[in-house]
Amino acid sequence: MSAYLDAPFSDYEAKLDDIKDFDVEGRFRLLRKLGFTVQSLEDAFGENSKYSASFIEVWGKVATVGKNLVNLKTAVPDMDFNSPVRPTVLSHLSLVKQLFQRCADKYREQYELYTHKVQDFRAAVIYLQALRRIHIVLAERDEAETLKRKVEIWSTKLEADLKKAEEAKGK
Repeated sequence: MSAYLDAPFSDYEAKLDDIKDFDVEGRFRLLRKLGFTVQSLEDAFGENSKYSASFIEVWGKVATVGKNLVNLKTAVPDMDFNSPVRPTVLSHLSLVKQLFQRCADKYREQYELYTHKVQDFRAAVIYLQALRRIHIVLAERDEAETLKRKVEIWSTKLEADLKKAEEAKGK
């Protein structure tokens, strides 16, 4: 996972300055092209590929890049009804939110059904936390509160599973 997955905006703001000439439409187009490319590769390998678990990580990187392409300082003003880039910014953020939720769900599914590795479940929780942070920045309080409860539930389940695993080792 990227070090910039759930980092404060100030941590990567300087990197956004480097691409300030890359317009909002171009950034969204780049994200869609990345998503199309990964989806095409995933489809080409097939559903039962031994690499299917690797695609979860790739999708996570696409989601992270997509989020980091958004200038969160200008995102709220760009969503104003008078802004000419409003539809693009809304679509970009919607896609990023979908990708984060998808990654969280896929990591949880991988944990539950296949690997039972703690790092998979932790990754799921991290993606949920990052999604919650986006909702907070965009002042979407209801969604942020829902995700807060979901993170708590998932974290509690992870702790319970860890405790069960320790008890099973002790017997």
